[in-house]
Amino acid sequence: MIWGDFMSYIVALDAGLYCFYYRDGGVWFCEYQNNAWKEARELISEAREDFTVNLVGNGPLLIWHDNEGNLKRGRFSGDSIAAELLIKGKGDLGQYCAVPADGGMNLVYTLPFSGDVHMLMSQFVGASGAWGAVRRVDNIGVMANGLFRLVPVSERHFLAVYQNGGFESRIGYKEIYRDEVGKYNLIHSSIHSFGDCSFLATTHDLHVACVVRGVFGSRLLYKKKGEDGFSPGVVVAEGQGLHNVVLYMVGEKLHLLFMRNDTMYCVVAEEDGYRWSFLPLEERGEERPGQLAKAVFLTGNKRDFAANELLVDKERPWEIQAVSEYVTRIYAQNVQVQDVENTKTTEEDYNKFFNDMEIELMEFLE
Repeated sequence: MIWGDFMSYIVALDAGLYCFYYRDGGVWFCEYQNNAWKEARELISEAREDFTVNLVGNGPLLIWHDNEGNLKRGRFSGDSIAAELLIKGKGDLGQYCAVPADGGMNLVYTLPFSGDVHMLMSQFVGASGAWGAVRRVDNIGVMANGLFRLVPVSERHFLAVYQNGGFESRIGYKEIYRDEVGKYNLIHSSIHSFGDCSFLATTHDLHVACVVRGVFGSRLLYKKKGEDGFSPGVVVAEGQGLHNVVLYMVGEKLHLLFMRNDTMYCVVAEEDGYRWSFLPLEERGEERPGQLAKAVFLTGNKRDFAANELLVDKERPWEIQAVSEYVTRIYAQNVQVQDVENTKTTEEDYNKFFNDMEIELMEFLE
């Protein structure tokens, strides 16, 4: 759940829906109540941008560096947080996030090593504050939007996804279950670099969508890992300016949001991901070209919507784009919510929405 340039989190719990984000040298939050987001308030006055929000125990646990470089943690209690010192500042401490473990939590963090190479580490911290042995996960390189990503499988089972390799670019993962670390699994390798990626783990499958950059353009590639390993890569889109890639599941249907320059698109998987059909974006926010970014999505309740990230407005990170109905509807009061998805698109809707992209994208989906 550490995402580098991602500086906002949407957290959906039985107790409420919250947004945490970085602004003006501190961490702010706001809550969704009575079908609207309330006024934002400052939660931590002195913090650096690389704060994380983690679901450990009974609610959100925040980990952050203060202005002196000290590493702190604190549990969110609804409108406040009590800070506790984890590590006294010693220069660059890297980036930290927490995974639930029996009797405490498992910290997954990075340490600078040499140039763009970092070490990914794992270490248990007990409820009493006692630290366990340090485990080196791997040497990692810099990905788009950060150093590594934690993809939840279940409450205490995560995938640490990262990039490594020498002459070629490689994205892979290791499983972290409680305080155990598994073997390395390669997702995809390329002679070209990777752009934005999105990962979503379900009970039996791992879904991956990543932008592979080329000399003359980029391709948005989809792969799925099931019992027989990863499927061949399927090109969903190609062109310049592919970014803000988000995988999400509604019921049993896999969806993919992505942007091409300043325009957002949505597709749904067919034939087990070998074909993709276009969907209209009926829920669209105010047009703000270049003002959308990804936020981490954490949920502690069961729902028919699954995602690890959401698209939000950079300046108003509580404003969720395209799928806000799926996130907010269980908190709605006296409002009849209609499903935002329409799986059948008329020819008129199709032509109006995709305009000049129709021919280019369809060539890669045939």
